[in-house]
Order: sequence, then structure tokens, then C-alpha cells
Amino acid sequence: MEVQATTAAGAAAESAAITDALIAGAIDAEAAKSRLIDAIVTSALPPGASAGLIAELRADVAAMLLHHPQLDHLLRRA
Repeated sequence: MEVQATTAAGAAAESAAITDALIAGAIDAEAAKSRLIDAIVTSALPPGASAGLIAELRADVAAMLLHHPQLDHLLRRA
């Protein structure tokens, strides 16, 4: 249970950092989406996952979010 709470806290902190960078203009919507995908993949895999598995999961998540209207709207609004 503690590991899940730590992972959730880390994911929330990463999401907040991405949001702050987007609002500040330090990154654009595409960079924010890329960083969000990286955060999703990182939180879904155990430490030490193979590079191949990471790349495969990242590609799958990116494909699912390619034309996600709600996410695109939120990223461009920030």
C-alpha cells in the first residue's frame, strides 16, 4: 500500500511540474503531452524494466493519446 501511495504522490508531483512548465511557457503542448506519457509509462512499470518494454509501452500510450480531444484541449488551454 505504501508503494502505491508513493507512486501516486510521485505521479501527482510530476503532473504538477508539467502543468507549471506549460503555464510558464517553458514547454509547449506537445512537450507536455510527451512528458505526461513518460510519467504514465514510468509509473506503470517496475524499476529496471527493459528498454524494449519501455519503448513498446510508450508507443502504445502515445498512439492511444494521439488525437485525444479532451487532452489536446486541456493542454492548449493551459
